[in-house]
Amino acid sequence: MFERLGVEVVPSHNELDYNFPHYNPNPEAMEMLHDMSDSIKASGADFALGFDGDGDRCGVVDDEGEEIFADKVGVIMARDLAKIYPNSTIVADVKSTGLLASDPELIKYDTLDRLVAKLVAKFDAGELIANRAIKEIVTVNGARVILDNGSWGLVRASSNAPNLVVVCESPESEAEMRVIFADINAIIRTESSVGEYDQNHLNNRRVVPVKRS
Repeated sequence: MFERLGVEVVPSHNELDYNFPHYNPNPEAMEMLHDMSDSIKASGADFALGFDGDGDRCGVVDDEGEEIFADKVGVIMARDLAKIYPNSTIVADVKSTGLLASDPELIKYDTLDRLVAKLVAKFDAGELIANRAIKEIVTVNGARVILDNGSWGLVRASSNAPNLVVVCESPESEAEMRVIFADINAIIRTESSVGEYDQNHLNNRRVVPVKRS
């Protein structure tokens, strides 16, 4: 498949031999991963993939010969899929470590989903933000709360860090912008996964860290 895509492939133990003359083809075993690492260092390849006998497990070694264990590969894939499929559920192997459950990059999406739901609930209940009616909530890439005078507040996931980003704007006054932030911040503070951040020097943009559970 890689060759059909135009990728240069450096084969290693690719001839089928069901006696397994080299070692047990278990990509979770260090013997196999070390052999893949040696192949990387000898060939200068960008990465190595090693499969078990029936092809349902894959070991990965990076361009420096470092083994990337299955949980880390799962986190890498889950991070990409979480961006493409919001509100998705990630199913992990029963023997997985807690890495997937505690990864701050994944936690931020789960936290954001709950915050969006809380903001939508305020809109549905006719509640106010900054003492103004919520005219509209846009739930593309987080939640943008638009008030009746055109002021707005946005909560979204950072595109490159395990943070939430809060952006507020008011055509009326800086004071109103601060109240919008305070009201949104009060909702954010209902989530225990949100870490501490500086609120003393408010501008119209805040980065809110999401911490490991």
